[in-house]
Amino acid sequence: MKIESLTIRDGALVKEFIFQAGNNLIHSRKNSVGKTTLLRAILYSLGYNIPGTKHFSMDRYEIESNIVADDSQRIKLVRKTPSYLLLTANEKTRTFCLPEQADELHALFYKTGDINILDNILGVFYLDQEKGWTLLNRGVVIGSNHFNVEDFIQGLSGRDCSELKRKKVRLEQELSKYGQISNVTKYKESLEQAGGSILKENPEDELNAQIELQQIELSRVKSELARIDRTLQSNRHLKHFIEEMKLTILTPSGEQVKVTADNVVGLNDSIDYLIAKRKIKSIECNKLLASIEKLQEQKKENETTFFTVESIADAFDEMVQKFPYGYTKVEGIIDSLQKQLKEVRTQITERTKANNIVLNSLYENVTKYAQELRLIDDGSLKLNYLFTSNLKVLSGAILHKTVFAFRLAFILEVKKILGVDLPIILDSPSGKEVDIENVKMMINILKRDFSDHQLIIASIFEYDLPEVNKIEIENRLLE
Repeated sequence: MKIESLTIRDGALVKEFIFQAGNNLIHSRKNSVGKTTLLRAILYSLGYNIPGTKHFSMDRYEIESNIVADDSQRIKLVRKTPSYLLLTANEKTRTFCLPEQADELHALFYKTGDINILDNILGVFYLDQEKGWTLLNRGVVIGSNHFNVEDFIQGLSGRDCSELKRKKVRLEQELSKYGQISNVTKYKESLEQAGGSILKENPEDELNAQIELQQIELSRVKSELARIDRTLQSNRHLKHFIEEMKLTILTPSGEQVKVTADNVVGLNDSIDYLIAKRKIKSIECNKLLASIEKLQEQKKENETTFFTVESIADAFDEMVQKFPYGYTKVEGIIDSLQKQLKEVRTQITERTKANNIVLNSLYENVTKYAQELRLIDDGSLKLNYLFTSNLKVLSGAILHKTVFAFRLAFILEVKKILGVDLPIILDSPSGKEVDIENVKMMINILKRDFSDHQLIIASIFEYDLPEVNKIEIENRLLE
């Protein structure tokens, strides 16, 4: 794949940059004039999510690039906004929504639909001045674009680790959650050590308790009222019954006396007592109802003003104090999850490595270039080093050259598997601790083994490259 041109439009201002199929140098005599911006604009035009630079916001411009794919098909790409891109090929135009259709777009360039390759290939051919020269086998390429060597090798070799990866994602999500819970339990312990329980009476809880007590009392009063009513009703029935019976009693003196409710001793007094008692209980019931209603209104007012009168920090402390689990229990769960995650990662790596001819080919090329760049002696590099996470022993020029050796091996493997000559885009290959001799070794490898690839370098230095197309930037990119 070769980039033929890049055009940047800002209203009436149009700036075009022409590239050749071989060696290209974006050069300036001083830094911070637009070299890195031009490289990022190229990648942005290819549909990648690329951040702008300090004085150049990508979404402000219309950026167009013309490329030639490895099947000699010419493609025009026009990106007017970050959210979509227009592709024209064979006189047909298609619209790609970004980032949703980024993989579908890039599949046209790189001759593959494998997500593991498409999601990682930018980190193969582009080395950014900020992070690229320290990105060995996993990490951020630029912006939201990442590189992971296991995923990349799985894609090239056709190894399916999707189920293990899903399990890995689930475990990582669980660990993230429990990490936050662990922080809460630590904070809870610090609160307890500082001054014991910090739980305070919640005004709402107190109101609820008062309402509940008064509702219980109201229920008791209502029950008593119901009992009084039943007794009154019984007494009234008795009074009516006596009057209806028209009974007569014979006194010891032989006198006959008619029985009425009035001459039954205590009957009327009992009814009067019950009536008086009912009045008292009715008044008590009404007072309780009024009190409960008042408390409920107060509760509603508190609900609307609670967070304005109580400190959010105090509310959080109170919530933390109520959390039922301690630090030790949570740490035990985290330890178990970490062991599971480590095991899953090991399984992914082992499945990627087992009898993998792609991995063996990568190892041979990394070893070859590491020896040529004077990084190792014969046989001192192990196969597992391709997956290493230990970068502490690498620094300065050693890390710089090691990253370079890895990238060259990756590019060769893409060419072997996919048949694609990736462009090689390098931002400031002459690092702070890389001397002239090391730069010469790197350039000699590019001239010898990668002459079929388009090379685009941005630097304040010039290099011993044949037939260089030099793009000079004087003061700023859009002069």
